[in-house]
Amino acid sequence: MAITVKFFANFREVTGKGQERVEETKNVASLLDELVSRFGERLAEQLYSPGTRKLRGEVNIFVNGKGIGLLQKLNTPLKDGDVVAIFPPVAGGKLTPDELKRYSRQIIIPGLGKRGQLKLKRAHVFVAGLGGLGSPSSIYLVVAGVGHLKIIDEQQVDLTNLNRQVLHWENDVGRSKAESAVKKLLGMNPNVKVDSKLKRITPENINKLIKGADVVVDGMDNYPMRYLLNEACVHNHIPFVHGAVEGFVGQMMTILPGEGPCLKCAIPQEPPKKPVFPVLGATPGVVGCLQATEAIKLITGVGEPLVGRMLIFDGRNMTFNEFRVEQNPSCPVCGKLIR
Repeated sequence: MAITVKFFANFREVTGKGQERVEETKNVASLLDELVSRFGERLAEQLYSPGTRKLRGEVNIFVNGKGIGLLQKLNTPLKDGDVVAIFPPVAGGKLTPDELKRYSRQIIIPGLGKRGQLKLKRAHVFVAGLGGLGSPSSIYLVVAGVGHLKIIDEQQVDLTNLNRQVLHWENDVGRSKAESAVKKLLGMNPNVKVDSKLKRITPENINKLIKGADVVVDGMDNYPMRYLLNEACVHNHIPFVHGAVEGFVGQMMTILPGEGPCLKCAIPQEPPKKPVFPVLGATPGVVGCLQATEAIKLITGVGEPLVGRMLIFDGRNMTFNEFRVEQNPSCPVCGKLIR
């Protein structure tokens, strides 16, 4: 019997490893005990509340892509071949009375609660691009209470953007999208921190830009940039929520490095370029909202991430479909992570 444990962010730093193989363990609780025996009290401090063996509320653990909160928690049984992913606690304080009231309608969602809301408050999300996808995803992450949002875009608002980029208004034409977005987002929720940058993402700065992020959201409009984000997230073990649209059609997929296929596995070659991509404004609205939902799930540990599955939205026929994506052992980006 062998269990593969995937470490993310702080846990990767504490253990010095991206993954660990553990044999002969019956459930999540005994697995954590074994990991602490191997890696010491520094790992225990990240996993447990001080002086206890009670799991910190902000720690997320997934077994085969499902949060243990929806399974049997620490008593979730493990079997040969299971993959366990551990996401770290991040900084943050308690929920204030204002926050408890503001988020009261989502706090009562089964499985989310105050604990999930506190995870959102402590989270750091990086949104790449503030156009048709980045606008709605940023809005719903901010109003959900994600504590720290970093947004980046190198472009200025153009009149042709206004059919779909809902963060930008007519009086913003000519202004940087980063400047336009931050003012609107803070107006929606002053309790969050929004860092905006008017900057181009490049191979030289990408690792620095996404450092510290718990989730990266794809709001780009071209595949070279998406591939760059995908590769950086895989190499830094940061979950990546991909989205893309054209006309009435949109797609999305979640990449959990080491747990399933990456974007390069799903789309090995860049699709043909067009001078101008047609897009109905509501299409990125749908996909951007779904991307925000997926990021919230990853942060709170609620539900099953869209790993190894590409979700397709067809607005003409009003259908949602998904197809399986297999990890490519020869993938130049994630192939080495296959166990």
